[in-house]
Amino acid sequence: MHAMPYPDKTFDVVAFSWVLGYSKNQKKAVDEAIRVTKPGGLIAIGEQNEPHDPEQVSAELKKTHGYTLYGTVTRRAQDLIDLFGDAIERVVFQTEPLSMERDRIGWISVIVKLKEAGAA
Repeated sequence: MHAMPYPDKTFDVVAFSWVLGYSKNQKKAVDEAIRVTKPGGLIAIGEQNEPHDPEQVSAELKKTHGYTLYGTVTRRAQDLIDLFGDAIERVVFQTEPLSMERDRIGWISVIVKLKEAGAA
């Protein structure tokens, strides 16, 4: 996700389906997605809201499943939107855990539309 082997402006849609959290440099991954997405294209990101201590969860997963969650913890949809800077025309969709569910595992997701070519 940090160095996609595709030419610039290749795809109409790029999706990060519960993988961006594994990145320790989410900005670089999103910049790469912007690079390979056509102007006016869509980028979708789905992430898990993990309300528990990531270190504790990772240690348990390492013990039971052989992998960890070390990466970047996302707490709000706006954290994902901010990664795009001024590259987006608009936010098409976003969702966050309901306030009554913030202490449970849930999801955070956004879909953004990139600016058209030449748009300021």
